[in-house]
Amino acid sequence: MIIKRLLVSMATLALVGGLSAPAEAAPSTKANQPMCFSDTSATCVQKGSTFTLTNVTLGEGSGVYVENQTLAGKPLSEAGVLSFRYSGTVGGGSPRFAIPVDNPAVGGSSYDFFLAAQATYCDQNRDGVVSLSEPGCIVEAGDFFGLFSDYVALHPTYLIGSYYTFIVTDIPGTVTLSEVNLARKSPGKIK
Repeated sequence: MIIKRLLVSMATLALVGGLSAPAEAAPSTKANQPMCFSDTSATCVQKGSTFTLTNVTLGEGSGVYVENQTLAGKPLSEAGVLSFRYSGTVGGGSPRFAIPVDNPAVGGSSYDFFLAAQATYCDQNRDGVVSLSEPGCIVEAGDFFGLFSDYVALHPTYLIGSYYTFIVTDIPGTVTLSEVNLARKSPGKIK
């Protein structure tokens, strides 16, 4: 599917600072359960609330996202509620959150760049949980590499963008995700 390829492309480019035409989160009446996406040679298999992501080729990936996320337009500091538990292949920036960020000073944009929160940098206590609220969580955004709390303090007006926040892995290997919290909201009528 096009959305799946686009999400993987966005995640791959998130760490290098440039993205093209990302997909916008559209209102939906679908159930807001986490959903799989995967590139050509990758797979994402869901069993209950557990996701097994398997990648064969470097640069192609797989991951999880939800529609109707509740954080769009809220202060970046509220991204601290996002979390997931993982096990398996870790490294090269995977698995990670890709969180869209808006800079209101730019004006008129619903997406400016992605903030990446990687397992290798946001699981400082090595309990298998990635959470931006964990003390010591280091994030990347453009030319910034440092504590999430410092990034929020440097950019108090930045907002969480309206494009999908998602979890992705794009290195060869298998990762299992569970306890995925992507701040979903209840489905409702399209307004």
